Amino acid sequence: MKYRPIIGRNRKWITELTEHHGGIHDQKKFKDGVRMLEYASEHFRRPNLCHICFTGANKAIYLAVIKRFCRGLGELDVRYVYKGCVEQEATKGLHLHLMLVLEHKDDGRPLYSLVNNSPSSVLGRAVGYYQDTSTIQYRVNRSHYSEDNFLYIGKTKYEPFNEAVEWLSYIYKLRSKPDSGTIYFSSRIKNKRTSTKAGFFSPEDGLQGKTENDPYAEHTGH
Repeated sequence: MKYRPIIGRNRKWITELTEHHGGIHDQKKFKDGVRMLEYASEHFRRPNLCHICFTGANKAIYLAVIKRFCRGLGELDVRYVYKGCVEQEATKGLHLHLMLVLEHKDDGRPLYSLVNNSPSSVLGRAVGYYQDTSTIQYRVNRSHYSEDNFLYIGKTKYEPFNEAVEWLSYIYKLRSKPDSGTIYFSSRIKNKRTSTKAGFFSPEDGLQGKTENDPYAEHTGH
């Protein structure tokens, strides 16, 4: 799917959502995010977008949780891509937004077993690993477009794809962005299939998948 942007003043891309929050903070990063959705729409079977917000800790803890979470996804052979950003607010303090695309495969595993607000989900386990040494919390935010935690990204229809772009644009809003430091984070897409390190799940969990995955587990800061 190829996005058809809304063009505003000075030929800058705009979204209805970000217009209510000061506009788009970084045009290049937003376009990179749209390209991520286009990639997932083309290469993932039933790609679904979700929004996770981490609070109560520092940037290093947030990124460590994301890395551990992605390791768990890799052990289950779940393909994913993500974009993230840190923001600073008086009420939330330093927090991190993660917009994650998961491939929903025909293996009988529901997406909710991977990402939900329960400590038993893959995400919950990754967060729980660090809760003994930090005050990190998280919340999976419901989509206004699907009234669900997940929003299907259209592969052939523009309406669901445009809704996904609109939702994604939230992390690129101008409001609450720090004045300095690394703000944006992204999964790194590689072409080769490599093994991921095992160890996220214990044998009694019965959740192990293949240990090979298109490795999106590494993240880069921008």
